[in-house]
Amino acid sequence: MIQITYFGRFKTILNITTENLAWSCGTSVDLLNLLKGRDELWRTTLSEDQVFRVVVNNEICYEETAIKVGDHVALLPPVTGG
Repeated sequence: MIQITYFGRFKTILNITTENLAWSCGTSVDLLNLLKGRDELWRTTLSEDQVFRVVVNNEICYEETAIKVGDHVALLPPVTGG
């Protein structure tokens, strides 16, 4: 099981804040592909042309990153402000 937290527009568009997801092993790319496979809304929201970051255990992923059982994942849209 992994925990996923959705922030900003993800929380609004996908109508979800957090979820626990059954997970054995894989990468950040595998996770995104799994989530995009849910339906067209998820596919569009998480498409490659959207700007966002995947965070695993409070570390921003800049490349494909391993995700293990018990990890915490967050999806972060761009943030602005001062």
